[in-house]
Amino acid sequence: MSEAVERARSAVAQDDWLQAFDLLAAADADGQLPSADLPMLGEVAYAAGHLDVAITAWERAHAAAMQAGDQRAAAAAAIFAGSGHDASDLFKAAVDGQLKAFALPGTLTLAGQTLIEPTESRNVVARLDGSDPSLGREFIAYTAHLDHIGVGAAVNGDSIYNGAMDNALGVSIMLEAAKELAGAATKPKRSLLFIALTGEEKGLLGAEWFASHPTVPKTDVVANINMDMPVLLAPSKDVVPIGLEHSTLKTALDTAAK
Repeated sequence: MSEAVERARSAVAQDDWLQAFDLLAAADADGQLPSADLPMLGEVAYAAGHLDVAITAWERAHAAAMQAGDQRAAAAAAIFAGSGHDASDLFKAAVDGQLKAFALPGTLTLAGQTLIEPTESRNVVARLDGSDPSLGREFIAYTAHLDHIGVGAAVNGDSIYNGAMDNALGVSIMLEAAKELAGAATKPKRSLLFIALTGEEKGLLGAEWFASHPTVPKTDVVANINMDMPVLLAPSKDVVPIGLEHSTLKTALDTAAK
């Protein structure tokens, strides 16, 4: 394994896809990236938002596998057999922006095994009371999940997958917001909840638990602002509230944005 690939794997383990992409792209540009690692370049390029690089890397990997008689190339040929398409044509269509869905003949059957073990984890909740006698009875909940994907294959001797972007960054933003609001000269009129949610990666378990076992009357929670994996790729003053069209907060946020 080359040094660039090893460092890229370490970056991926730390959820730093941009650094992983920079390392692999530089190695590829210098002719130091083996064809066997082109699929990884495609993966990190896709995660870093470089779709054109990802498609090209996967196409080159497929071509190299075809030339070497690799079993993966044979598998691709078997999957597309009888469909009127082959992998090379599909890569070209993707690059040209012409890729369209089509039906594959045959049926694919997959099987797997899972092991379920009981464990315990907790949400962490903080409360900041509002200053207004009337509005203070209402709550705005700020949430961010505190878990990542736990442990896995060790990278450079470290088997803990820290999840810097997903979601330590979201939790950090929530904590900084709590710090600023708690220390502000003018206190918020409404009361605030800051909730670090557990078990998000296992199916929103912490969020489901708080929704069914709230620490304040559920009817008093008037808004929830959730922060999950803020993708801060460049300096920006813009905020994109995902799911806004499904929220009763849309009108208020549209007004605030103006």
